[in-house]
Amino acid sequence: MSGSTLEAMAQAVEESAAVLICVSKKYKDSQACRTEAEYAFQQRKKIIPVVMESGFKPTGWLGALMGTRLYFDMSDARRIPAKMPHLMKELADSGKCGQLVVPKHGSSHHHSAAPSRPSTTCTTKENHNIVVDKWTSADVELWLLKTKLGEYNSVFSAKHVDGMALRGLWRISSDPRYVHELLEKELGMETLGHKLKFMEELHRLCS
Repeated sequence: MSGSTLEAMAQAVEESAAVLICVSKKYKDSQACRTEAEYAFQQRKKIIPVVMESGFKPTGWLGALMGTRLYFDMSDARRIPAKMPHLMKELADSGKCGQLVVPKHGSSHHHSAAPSRPSTTCTTKENHNIVVDKWTSADVELWLLKTKLGEYNSVFSAKHVDGMALRGLWRISSDPRYVHELLEKELGMETLGHKLKFMEELHRLCS
């Protein structure tokens, strides 16, 4: 693994709320995957194992890393529709905003309060003055390109998905089964990897 690749991997782990590990023989035999998984463990990130190979029993470093962690068995494609909502909920719980900053009445100081549900106003971490609610469809397309999901630009544009629509998706993410069906049937997002990536990026954007 080259220096630039290693640095990019480390940054991705550090900025993640949770790290999925794909449990298979190829994953176990990959030095790059091992480095990434062990770094996630070192950084105390939430690790979510997803079993991708039927009959594979993880041993060694991968078996130790899994330990008694909750895992999702998706080695059989027929199980994915039933397992997907639970996995999305696990990711959603990992990406929830822990605290909401609320100004005190009559004071310029702030205090923190735990919200009972996700904040109704989504702002980017890069600049909290940018309110996602005000995004146009073109802004959403730029965001999709940035998150390497640009192949869905045309369908998002055709469905008039703007910032308010993204906020709507964020607010209903507590119902992962419905979101899973919506992404697939309405927005043409059929692959498991793309759905998980989209939801992770959405939670990162709105938390």
